[in-house]
Amino acid sequence: MVTLAFGTIIQILINEMSFLTDGPMGITLKKPMIAGIRMTESGFYWLVFVMMVLSLVVVDRICARNSGALSRRCAAAR
Repeated sequence: MVTLAFGTIIQILINEMSFLTDGPMGITLKKPMIAGIRMTESGFYWLVFVMMVLSLVVVDRICARNSGALSRRCAAAR
């Protein structure tokens, strides 16, 4: 019951804090700028997608190396 009450109180607080979260409208962020150029939503999506793929490739390459303890840790995580 305490967990349910705590969750409800936090939800009400977040909804009522219009100075911090804009209330029920949610948090609004400005579109990101890269090198002084404002990105569109689709451009930002593709940027995040490429960064995610690159990070997955880097992690895969690190785990594929035979470098002793690191290789054993990656194998244990699989």
